[in-house]
Amino acid sequence: MSALDDFLAIFKKFGTVGALAASGAVIAPIIGSASGLAPPWPKNLDFVTATLSFLTMAMIFQFLPRTRKGYARVFIGGTIAFAASLLTQVYLHMRFVTTAPGIEGPLLLGCEWKRDILLLANRPDAHEALDPRHQCPGDYRYLLEISGNDPSTIWTAASIDNIAAMLALTWILMFVFFAVAVGSFVVFNAGRKGKAKPAAPASHSSPE
Repeated sequence: MSALDDFLAIFKKFGTVGALAASGAVIAPIIGSASGLAPPWPKNLDFVTATLSFLTMAMIFQFLPRTRKGYARVFIGGTIAFAASLLTQVYLHMRFVTTAPGIEGPLLLGCEWKRDILLLANRPDAHEALDPRHQCPGDYRYLLEISGNDPSTIWTAASIDNIAAMLALTWILMFVFFAVAVGSFVVFNAGRKGKAKPAAPASHSSPE
């Protein structure tokens, strides 16, 4: 039996539920992008994530250890990793993504002020919101107000890029781990179904 046959056999064993699980892992990133948690960069990240989720589930179907302990470890590990990446994504989004009046789309903040902002913060008459000890991102409402809602004039390009990369990576990992958890659950139950003993045929007594 080829690798493709093994992959397709999972769906045959578990039927509609297996197909729905695989479809859900692919569709989840696309639906998730409408939740407001999707990173503002790069564009069309949901389609990239959907592709990686499908490939992850294919690998789970093909290479998951065929033991009860192996199923449990992968499922528990995938579930914990999914929850951790989800919480990380929510935290990063709340801290570094915001909106501003008159600006279309979300604004991505950084974690290191530019030289001009630092000079302004070190002046004797500096506003209390300009605290050089808190640049990540700092009092971003005041900072955006004095900069015309342009994050690139406040934070360094490198720090903004780093935050964007962290958000994108966490988003991808979140759905990859989701596919791991769902895929291992499907394979485990498909294996249990396949091992179920067929019912014994009813005995027929011969007529006297």
